Amino acid sequence: MADSLFDFSQWGKEMQGEIDGAIKDLADETMKVVTEAAKEQSKTVEGGKSWDDYIASFAVDKKTDSRAVVTRIIHAGGDKYRLTHLLEKGHATRNGGRTRKFPHFMKGQEFLDSSGEQYVAKKLEVGK
Repeated sequence: MADSLFDFSQWGKEMQGEIDGAIKDLADETMKVVTEAAKEQSKTVEGGKSWDDYIASFAVDKKTDSRAVVTRIIHAGGDKYRLTHLLEKGHATRNGGRTRKFPHFMKGQEFLDSSGEQYVAKKLEVGK
């Protein structure tokens, strides 16, 4: 086996590197979708400065579960993480009503659901 013509371990490392790169690119693209959706939502309300601070707190973190499993998480950082659920789902007001919803992270989820797999496959094909 030592004199094999094809080194599968090296090929596996190269493929893992390409997959990791494609997933990173997908996370970056999803971050753009979320940021653009949040900017569009911020135009519909007063107090755009607070939205600017909230949008600036968006971040992508990398979490490694094992050698083969890498997860990228898009979230609002700092103390702004509390706003995400309230903005996405709306919330109760003091006078018994409800606020309107401002879906922005949901747009990123829809992007991933509709075209995430094709995006990664396309990136891997280009690398051939």
